Amino acid sequence: MISRYEIFCEVTEQKSFTKAAEKLGYTQGAISQTVKSIEEELGTRLLERRRDGVTLTRGGEKFYPYIRDIFIAERRLRQEAEAMNNLDTGEIRMGIFTSVSRIFLPPVMKAFRDEHKNVKFSVRHGEYSEAREWVMNGEVDFTFINSLEGGELELYEMFDDELCAILRPDHPLAKKEIIELEDLASEPLILIDEQPSENLLVKEFAKAGVETGASFVGYDEYSIYAMVKQGLGVSAAYSLCIKGFEEGLAVRKIRGNPSRRICIGWKSWESMSYAARKFVEYIKELHEQGFDPLAE
Repeated sequence: MISRYEIFCEVTEQKSFTKAAEKLGYTQGAISQTVKSIEEELGTRLLERRRDGVTLTRGGEKFYPYIRDIFIAERRLRQEAEAMNNLDTGEIRMGIFTSVSRIFLPPVMKAFRDEHKNVKFSVRHGEYSEAREWVMNGEVDFTFINSLEGGELELYEMFDDELCAILRPDHPLAKKEIIELEDLASEPLILIDEQPSENLLVKEFAKAGVETGASFVGYDEYSIYAMVKQGLGVSAAYSLCIKGFEEGLAVRKIRGNPSRRICIGWKSWESMSYAARKFVEYIKELHEQGFDPLAE
């Protein structure tokens, strides 16, 4: 839709109501009425018709720079909106955690980029609480998150990621198919360096009334795998994190099958960029078609 300030600037540039109407695809009467409405708003006559064409009055010369600035700002605003709503130039900003970035996202991002080659991805790694704040503050469009940590975010639930015990293959507990929490608590325990409130194993111990303490703290899952392989202790990790790193480890189920429900979370669907909404819809479609990131 053409703004009335654009119409006024076009009349001024063309020095003709008729030529402006032809260029913009409006009737001459509509053009005249638009100019009149601006004059009424400002309380002064802005244009006058002369033999050599339409010219600015003294009041028009005073107000024209401001009207032109408004028109330019409106045009830039439309251009930015079109860019935001265009997959070819859009940016997708998301928060993630390690297992999602390593197993789930890469094939999905590649498939989406194959269809939309110029779309840009901006990815930030962090804990659940950090990612939730990024979404609420508008620093990212959406985040992958544990359903229990979603807070005020709107959530789309996808799949469960099971927490499993990891041990050396020659560890006595490796002979068991299912590991009890008490078994893990009786061993030197290696925990990942994250907030206790977000650590599922710590919460499972507390829920079961099992007392334990961390003998070691690993910076990330992969340093923990190395520590377990060296016989420094036992630990637990999510299935998505373990996938591809099973060699040299014994992976066993934990009694009760503790797991996290992985979701996509956003603050407001309407406030997300067009590209971000289309990417989330793409993931939803894959999920509804049965896409399993843990399948071989």
